[in-house]
Amino acid sequence: MKKSKNKHKKYHFIIWPIVTIFIAILLFFAALQTPQVKERIKSTIISYAKKNNIDLKIEKITGTLPFEYNLKNVSLQTKDQKIDIQDVIFRLRLLSLIKKELNFSLFYANEIKIE
Repeated sequence: MKKSKNKHKKYHFIIWPIVTIFIAILLFFAALQTPQVKERIKSTIISYAKKNNIDLKIEKITGTLPFEYNLKNVSLQTKDQKIDIQDVIFRLRLLSLIKKELNFSLFYANEIKIE
């Protein structure tokens, strides 16, 4: 009988950390879907563009973050040019971010106006 109790304890030490990590990952992805996090991502993108002398406006971010992003009514303006885009849809290759590279598995822009 003691062996079976010890066996169950070993399984608990293995299973509970796995379940905890899985729940933490689910909560992380669920948090990315909230309007507050999407707004924070939007403001981060805009402030990064501003540091590079680009006036960027994004009306709304939708999509299933961090997998697919859909930016609505995007406007980019530099001192020489202005670009308006109705929809920008892209998917990032997340593993490339570890290498500090930005790679896309999908990039689509709709109704582009260049002035």
